[in-house]
Amino acid sequence: MDKENLLQANLEWVQQVEDRKFFRTEYNGEKLLLRLNDFPEEPLYSVIGESSFDLDDKPETWLIRYLDEQ
Repeated sequence: MDKENLLQANLEWVQQVEDRKFFRTEYNGEKLLLRLNDFPEEPLYSVIGESSFDLDDKPETWLIRYLDEQ
């Protein structure tokens, strides 16, 4: 996963029914999870895939869809 390109990509993250703190998307054939963490004690988000990293802000190009919005 190329972090810089991922942060600029137009992605739609969809909340998971099984565990609402996780959102799923696919980027260049790789399935990714976005975890909503225990903010402010932890970074706001963690991106989990072949490699992982934390974020405190959502990139403007990302759309995060919650189940109750669909």
